[in-house]
Amino acid sequence: MATRLAGSSDLYADDGRSPYASVNFVTAHDGFTLRDLVSYERKHNEDNGEHNADGTDHNRSWNCGVEGETDDRDVVALRRRQARNLMTTLCLSAGVPMLTAGDERGRTQRGNNNPYGQDNETSWIDWRPDDAWLDVYEHTKTALRLRREHPALRQRHWFEGRPAIRGGAKDLAWLHPQGREMSTEDWYDESIRVVGMFVSGNPLRSPGPHGEQLHDKSFVVWLNSQPEPVDVTFPENQWVQEGEIVLSTDTDNPPGTLVTAGQTVRLQGCSGVVARQT
Repeated sequence: MATRLAGSSDLYADDGRSPYASVNFVTAHDGFTLRDLVSYERKHNEDNGEHNADGTDHNRSWNCGVEGETDDRDVVALRRRQARNLMTTLCLSAGVPMLTAGDERGRTQRGNNNPYGQDNETSWIDWRPDDAWLDVYEHTKTALRLRREHPALRQRHWFEGRPAIRGGAKDLAWLHPQGREMSTEDWYDESIRVVGMFVSGNPLRSPGPHGEQLHDKSFVVWLNSQPEPVDVTFPENQWVQEGEIVLSTDTDNPPGTLVTAGQTVRLQGCSGVVARQT
């Protein structure tokens, strides 16, 4: 997960390509939509006329406890939060984000992961707000706006895990929930289901069009994949002391919440926050 967030240098750096060679996606035209990815454990292609034998069985999906559409408010809330979590990681990963049309508003194919022959409501995009996941839509817009406004979130050079200037902060650091940097042993600790990502914007490693040094805000991203809440500590450091949460899937820590270096925040299960330096 960390490697993908950082642009997948394991796939592109060895032959001289840059982070933007990585086209990042969660879903594509083949397979589940984003809404179906969090609503179905298995494909439902019966309407395709091939006895549900077509389409992949390797969906990497989770129905959040109920197969298909449901009126269970807790399940629906979890699904929508998971969809927003996935949009967060997609939009803020180094590289080029590829969104499947309609995913940003909760388009569903009712579990059909191979609808190439369905020229009907199954494969069409319904632009009406009636059944749309408009919270996912607004979240995606905010994530893309942050990406557009902040070059720190769309780096042109690979992170090196060291300062871009003498005495500066590391351009990228991975954070343990306790607020320290992740160690080699931490990466192999299967009990850790949360990770933090610090991205320094002061300065950026990539120069401007005339070779000038560029500066941006710095960011901390926290992602909690476990169902239980967890306490995370914003790292104490000499470069960034205050921040504001600008993107969140945690209702207890909404956008606008102020945070400080050394502060401990409780993250809800299956949630994430993005804090920007103030």
